Amino acid sequence: MLRLLGTLPFRFHTGLVGPRRGCTIPFPQKLTRPTRPVLCNHTTFRMMSETAATAKGGADLVDLAWPSARWSEQSKKLFQELYSRKDITHLKHEVYHTDNDNRLFTRCDKEQTGNFFNYAFFFNETKRELCGVLQFGPYTEGPRNCAHGGAIATMCDAIMGKLIYRCGYTALTANLSVDYKALITLGGTYYIQGLIEKVDGRKIWASCQILSSNKQTVSAKATSLFLLANKEDKPQSPI
Repeated sequence: MLRLLGTLPFRFHTGLVGPRRGCTIPFPQKLTRPTRPVLCNHTTFRMMSETAATAKGGADLVDLAWPSARWSEQSKKLFQELYSRKDITHLKHEVYHTDNDNRLFTRCDKEQTGNFFNYAFFFNETKRELCGVLQFGPYTEGPRNCAHGGAIATMCDAIMGKLIYRCGYTALTANLSVDYKALITLGGTYYIQGLIEKVDGRKIWASCQILSSNKQTVSAKATSLFLLANKEDKPQSPI
């Protein structure tokens, strides 16, 4: 694992968004659940399926990218619309309850309370894009009943970093700029999209926008510069 050296003053800065290329990282067993289920109620949206795989010692395997009962009906509906599309793939985030205390910041809610970041990403391999459904929980509050600007920036950085990782590269955020267009309400349903705009040597420029569920209103827009962590990595053009 690469080691993050130093920080960038006065800039949003994240750690590695992916493993060093060539490393083999074991993934947990996959959840067993019906293909393209009809998602219509709280029971169906339980993050822990009754048929979920069991790890050694009886620890439950949980997909944190699967909607929980705390998701709003509108968020579940948008998730179902994206999940049903044939051109994009749902990205799982499976963890064991018995993992150590270290947690990915945006997936820190392993207890499934819905209090933090609630989201699911979908990858379009052909266009090299990420999109998804996003709902901010009550513990991300900034202005009254609205998401904190730092929480919004975190999710913008998360989707752009995840997109670059899905394209096969280990990268660091060098610069992140966010334009806040409208307040984002806690518990509201939002559509988030990440794109790669330009590639030049080790530099990758990406963009993101957070929109209302009907995609008519832009709530936040972000641009970011990522640097490939390995000098030997050469991104394809176009990526």
